Amino acid sequence: MNAKITNLHFQLCKIFLDETTFNYENMKHFMLGAILLPIDCDLPLKLGQIRKKFNFFHTLHFSKGKKFSEKKQKVMNEFLRNFTESNACFRAIVVNKDTWERTDNYKSQAKLTGLLLSYPWILYEGKIYNRLSRARIIFDRKSWNLKQQNEFQKQLNRILKKGIKTDSLSTYPIEDASIVFADKRIFDELQLVDIIIGIIRISYLMKEKISISPTKKKIYDRFLGHFPKLKTFIKADRRKTNQKLDVWHFSPKEKG
Repeated sequence: MNAKITNLHFQLCKIFLDETTFNYENMKHFMLGAILLPIDCDLPLKLGQIRKKFNFFHTLHFSKGKKFSEKKQKVMNEFLRNFTESNACFRAIVVNKDTWERTDNYKSQAKLTGLLLSYPWILYEGKIYNRLSRARIIFDRKSWNLKQQNEFQKQLNRILKKGIKTDSLSTYPIEDASIVFADKRIFDELQLVDIIIGIIRISYLMKEKISISPTKKKIYDRFLGHFPKLKTFIKADRRKTNQKLDVWHFSPKEKG
């Protein structure tokens, strides 16, 4: 593929992040997911219109509860469909908590977040965007105290500005990121991240032969169907590859 490299499209973008944990292969795993919205993305408006259409104003939590009402299923499916039709991007990183330091520690989470956000490519409509500039980063509110939040922000900004080097990749720096913590109830975008990471989590749970509620499985199957090249959201067999982390990237226009 002949792809043009540029750094303009994702300047001034908003990034929404959420996290979840689960057990897989007898080990605890931590997943951090992010939606990247370019400055010209109209997805937030569409999400609000969906709420108005269905007269639905409750907070969406994918992992809470075993059964969703019919209206809630419709709202979630419409959120996901509009995401796949937008120019937003989603990415997630999944790590084994035993091999990736302590993921509840703000320094470790800052490093993991920096790796996720400065991963060195965003593919969209035949172009590769290699840098985020002046990103506005919104996290779901954490249980950390104010001092820990401030230290996390300082640590993350240092990481984003210099990039990260690991055994497998080097990342690009992000310039002047603005970082805030917010209540998930305020932003539909944070709730959308919650839904997508909950869906990815299902792939791991099903591999462990854990029972999934029919309403969640329907949403999972429908979302997976948007990406014909994918059969699961598990990246690799860790036991064969000795892989310590999975990085997912969905650019809807590229369909997987």
